Amino acid sequence: MTRIEAARETARNREIRSKKLVISAITGEYANNFKKGKKKKTWHMQAIAEFTNLTRQTVAKHIKLWEANQGGLFEEELGTIEGINHETNS
Repeated sequence: MTRIEAARETARNREIRSKKLVISAITGEYANNFKKGKKKKTWHMQAIAEFTNLTRQTVAKHIKLWEANQGGLFEEELGTIEGINHETNS
């Protein structure tokens, strides 16, 4: 494996890990703690970022993608939430 291939795989694994963390935070048992406002319609990005140890921008990116796809396509990309399928599409 070359350095470039290793770097790409590392970046891909980091992206998958961050997506998994964000999805588990917004769909898990603490999801209501991350909603803000009286109607609880928007997400508190900074609270999710602190909970998952990710940046606010990363959390916002993944939530925007998840909401746009209503969770469907996003989960297909990950494989499953519980066990990520690590098949590479080369």
